[in-house]
Amino acid sequence: MIGSKQITQKELAKLANVSQSVISLVLNNSPLKARIPQQTRNRVLEIARQHNYRVNPVARQLRSGQSRLINVVSPVVFSHQLVNMIPLIETELSRAGYHIMISRLDSEVKNIVETLRTIMTFGFAGTIALDLFEEYVPPKGQPSVCQVLSEYNNVIFLQCPADVEDFTAVEVDYAAGVTEAVRELVARGRRRIALALNDDYRPSMIGRLQGYRRGLESCGLPYDPQLCWVAESAGMIGLDGSRPEHIAEQIDRQLLIGRNADAIITSNDEWAVAVIHVVRRRGVSVPEELSVVGYGDNPDLCWACEPELTSISHGNIELAVKLAGRLLSSLAGETVVGSEVVKSYLVVRNSL
Repeated sequence: MIGSKQITQKELAKLANVSQSVISLVLNNSPLKARIPQQTRNRVLEIARQHNYRVNPVARQLRSGQSRLINVVSPVVFSHQLVNMIPLIETELSRAGYHIMISRLDSEVKNIVETLRTIMTFGFAGTIALDLFEEYVPPKGQPSVCQVLSEYNNVIFLQCPADVEDFTAVEVDYAAGVTEAVRELVARGRRRIALALNDDYRPSMIGRLQGYRRGLESCGLPYDPQLCWVAESAGMIGLDGSRPEHIAEQIDRQLLIGRNADAIITSNDEWAVAVIHVVRRRGVSVPEELSVVGYGDNPDLCWACEPELTSISHGNIELAVKLAGRLLSSLAGETVVGSEVVKSYLVVRNSL
């Protein structure tokens, strides 16, 4: 039956022995389809199914003049969090009849703003920005990526943009899960709890450190800066788990051996898994002698690790629901301003 080219509605109409307008009303689920006999509708749908016909949402948008496409703006390199969260966002929006298009921007490209403006000419119903693109420093007098996005209607940010006054956002409380982890570790008898960060200036890392200090304080333990290790301060770049084995060796040398830590909370799950491998090579047992906590709750890593890795979740399901919900409310004409907060939380498994 079917070649690589999709059958047209005109061809379907001929096969079903109806007009093309009947085909359009049935396949586009128009309210007017109720005027068409059920037997005819069933015949049209069955023929469309046999020929693997799919309605083109872009073509539908052009005909109706009403966009059903949502622009999801992301960095070129997906973190594990985004890989997990984008399908969740798509599911939430599809329930309301919207489709997504992913626009991947590179902060290192000089014409990133021009690229974004070109993308936005498509006329999306709304936009969800999953990154603030803070690495991009615009020329003097020129807008940032977030400032350009704020020029358009129905834009929702993941995290609050510092250079935009009026915005709508959903933000992660990165501290909450670390505080919970510290308290749980103390309850299990750990006292020298170390923290490994990628850097000390990104909001996500600042939040982790704040949660760590808050957890120690709530348990009556002093904050010891020598139990905190920062990859970039040691001349390494490890964001999103790059070079985990090399970084884990440094964590082991500086914190676990050098500072006699009995527990470690890492910036991501990749580091945590690598730490378990590294300490095992020198005979340290997890969790009997050392407790290990990751960050990100990546199921592919946490469940495959031995022992199964305890980790801190960003709360991706709740984030996706709130991002989609705020956007849908804005599309419905509601006034949606400011930010909603989703707390990270501890997922306890066997490495604790």
